Amino acid sequence: MSDHTGSIIWKAEYKAWGECKTEKAKSSFFENSEIISNNIRFQGQYFDEETGLHYNRYRYYSPYVGRFVSKDPIGLLGGNNSYQYASSSTGWIDPLGLMTQCEKSQKIYNEKLKEIKHLIAIHDYTNRPNAKLKIAGGVSGSIGYTKATGILVGPGAGDHVEKGKGLLTSFKKTMKSVDNAFSLCVKDKAKLHMYADPYIRKLEGALAMPVKVQPTGKRI
Repeated sequence: MSDHTGSIIWKAEYKAWGECKTEKAKSSFFENSEIISNNIRFQGQYFDEETGLHYNRYRYYSPYVGRFVSKDPIGLLGGNNSYQYASSSTGWIDPLGLMTQCEKSQKIYNEKLKEIKHLIAIHDYTNRPNAKLKIAGGVSGSIGYTKATGILVGPGAGDHVEKGKGLLTSFKKTMKSVDNAFSLCVKDKAKLHMYADPYIRKLEGALAMPVKVQPTGKRI
């Protein structure tokens, strides 16, 4: 912490989860100087000298164990661990003691949502009862048509099924990266799954349906 002249009047070193290792104030730097104290700790936290805990508006945080000492008042909406401060103390904050926030989370959420919507657009564009072979990336339309009629479409029939498998693989790969994204909170991950999971189930169901080649060999 500095004064109006830019001179350092208070500084400290912390352990990973907020415990103060060393603290120096202006009174330590110069003789006969005023006593300076600073109780500001992690984002939104205020040090309580009597208890050694950090005050977070809604509950207290212990820097010695890196956890809150009381349950999350919003219950499981804040995640499965109701005593957790954040997944990473260097990149996440929880100023109110209610939920974690990360400066990278919104960017990652938007990127993943864009990926999912792109895959959904491919699915919705091709998923038509009258899907034609020349539709760009004709994937799930052919799969859906096969499921409805029992007729395997396309030259050699396998091309469309393989493309369908490719789309399903892309969906699952994207959602795996969502689940493994360290900077995404549980709530944002759930939102992304709400977008993608119905399409994953549709593709899995279509690909699991037994198919038959049209006896006449005509293309649909």
